[in-house]
This record gives sequence, structure tokens and C-alpha cells, in this order.
Amino acid sequence: MIDTPDGDVPYQPWARERQQFLLKNYFEPTKPEFIDPQQLCLPLGAVRQLTWHDVQISQYPGYVVLEHEGGHVFQIVPLDGRPHIPSDIKLWMGDSRGRWEGNTLVIDVTNSNSKGRLSRSGDFASDKVHNTVRIKFLDANNARYEARL
Repeated sequence: MIDTPDGDVPYQPWARERQQFLLKNYFEPTKPEFIDPQQLCLPLGAVRQLTWHDVQISQYPGYVVLEHEGGHVFQIVPLDGRPHIPSDIKLWMGDSRGRWEGNTLVIDVTNSNSKGRLSRSGDFASDKVHNTVRIKFLDANNARYEARL
């Protein structure tokens, strides 16, 4: 895990080049790869989806479900300790597994198809990304969100 002083994604040189290439072509896209998934009403990925739209979080026996308003995306998070799905299966929202640490929901996400983006400025993650989301419930209507890639 790397925490950068400026909060920017610490890209490897090849990835920074791709991010800059995506950003350069964002406003006048000439290929489908330049179009942000948000503009196509596609899921944004497990990290960005939570930062962009309202979300309703519901708990059921053995599961937590995140119902994202934007794009009507659902993220089903099993809480029973089962293993992740095989690594050759890639999903828009990745494969989530969760657990409670007090009043914090910790979600471990793997198996992203890497079609979502982390931002409009071309920030992306490969299909090898493994991220941890922490949602700390402060009261009935407020939570603190943290994602680590």
C-alpha cells in the first residue's frame, strides 16, 4: 500500500502514459476507448461508483447490498467468508466480499474487468487491481468512505 503526499495515483511510467493519453482525448473522443463509461451510462467500477452517485445500503442475513442510484447498479457483498470467484471471471463492479469491524463495513474487491475508471481525468486500474473499501457508519444518515487500491 502506498499513500502519496498529493493523493494522486502512483502510476508506473507505462500507466501514466496511458492515463495522459485518455485524458488528452476525453473532450474530443475519436475512439470508443476514449469515452468515459459514465457518458455511456455504464457502471463506473467499485471505487468510483460510490463517489459519484447516491447509494442505499441494505443489510440482509449474510449480505450487504449497495444500491447505486446512478446506472441502477447493485453491488452484492456476501459476509459469510466465502472465497472470491475464479480470477478469470471479470466483472464491472468486481467481486466483493465483506466483513464488519465494529460499525465499519470492510469490502474486499477483486476481479474487475477494468472497463470502469477511477475518475474523468483518465485514471484507471488494470484488471489485476485488488482494492479495499471501508465504509464507517457515523450515524443513521452519514458514513465515511475510504478506498485503497
